[in-house]
Amino acid sequence: DGDLDPTTVKHRMKTLSDKITQLTDRRDELADLLSEAPTVPPAIVLDELTDHIADIIRTGNPAQRKALIETLVAEVKITGPHTIIPVFRIPQLPAAHAAPENAKVVAAPPATTASGRMVRTMVEPVGRVGIEPTT
Repeated sequence: DGDLDPTTVKHRMKTLSDKITQLTDRRDELADLLSEAPTVPPAIVLDELTDHIADIIRTGNPAQRKALIETLVAEVKITGPHTIIPVFRIPQLPAAHAAPENAKVVAAPPATTASGRMVRTMVEPVGRVGIEPTT
C-alpha cells in the first residue's frame, strides 16, 4: 500500500542478513567441533592424573576434595533407588596442541577455599543487577 519506507526496509534486511551470516558461521563452527571425536589422552597423562587424584583424596582437605569432584564429575545419573552412574570429564587437548606420547604433563593445582570456609566460591560472581533492584 506504499506504507513501507524503503530506507527502513533496507536497514532491516541488512540487519537480518548479517544475523543469518553470523548464525550460519556459528552453526558450521559447532558442526566442526562435533565432528572431531575426542581422543584418548596419552598413557602418561592418565597415569599422572591418577596419581594427582589419589594424592588429593589421601592428603587434601575437604575443600580440595570438593574442588576435585567438581572438576572431574560432569554429571551424576540416578537410574534407580540404589544405582547412580557418575560421568567423568577428562580434559581434552585440541589435536593441534596434543602432547607427544613421551611428554611430561604437570597437573594443575587444585582450586582452593579460603581458610575456615567449607564452600568454594564460584569463579564468576553474580552482578548487582538481577531480579532484585540494585541497592
